[in-house]
Amino acid sequence: MNWFDPEDHSSPVITAEKQMRGGHRGYTVDLPETAVVFFMGRGMEVAEEYPSHILTEKFPRFLRPCPIGQFDTGNRACFINGGSAAPMAADTLECLAASGVKRVLVMGMCGAIAPDVNVGDMLLPSRALVEEGTSLHYAQNVQWVYPDAALLEKARAAFPEAKDMPVASTDAVYRQTYRTEARWRDMGCGGVDMETSAMMCVGKALGVEVVAVLVASDKHPEQEGNAPWGWHITREMRDKFLRRGIDFALTL
Repeated sequence: MNWFDPEDHSSPVITAEKQMRGGHRGYTVDLPETAVVFFMGRGMEVAEEYPSHILTEKFPRFLRPCPIGQFDTGNRACFINGGSAAPMAADTLECLAASGVKRVLVMGMCGAIAPDVNVGDMLLPSRALVEEGTSLHYAQNVQWVYPDAALLEKARAAFPEAKDMPVASTDAVYRQTYRTEARWRDMGCGGVDMETSAMMCVGKALGVEVVAVLVASDKHPEQEGNAPWGWHITREMRDKFLRRGIDFALTL
């Protein structure tokens, strides 16, 4: 099913700008042009170890307002936890764009599904497979979505050890069957998450530059009988990854 109608030129019933300025929100935040959006725990805590300050405790996105901060060094990028899964990712990005953000570094975790991807490895996806529903409202007949080309090249220079592999993004965490993940591997995917494809697709629709860097947090068995799934990423791995990403964002 394709939900995107290219002939629909009517306005959304709710826009990010209107909901942020009206109703029970009633305020706005002027943001730097660069944002780091975390889709993982510890992001805000590590960011706050840098010279920074909280702009507001309740950034007025539609789903669950949350704190948003700004670094006081480098390019003074802002930082926020993007929530979980594609709908919250799109909501966060729409509101960031409405507040002045023009480029985004996505930092998140993914499940490792390829044999040569292990826990702690970084992935720098040059494309993402759309298996979530949000993107289908922003683009027509979309299967693969892509990061901003210039940002991707900068990220490649900053993370030379990262694996340049596509990822799959899904809405259905409990429908990642062995057969489904085998199909993703056959399409070249090294990992699976729930947000990257939506961030890339919505970013393109809004004119926001997006690039994603992910860390493998867990290793998926390729067939029944292999070592079972489980979380294996450590706090040390997370914090090291987060600091690398933040340092990169402060150069943009």
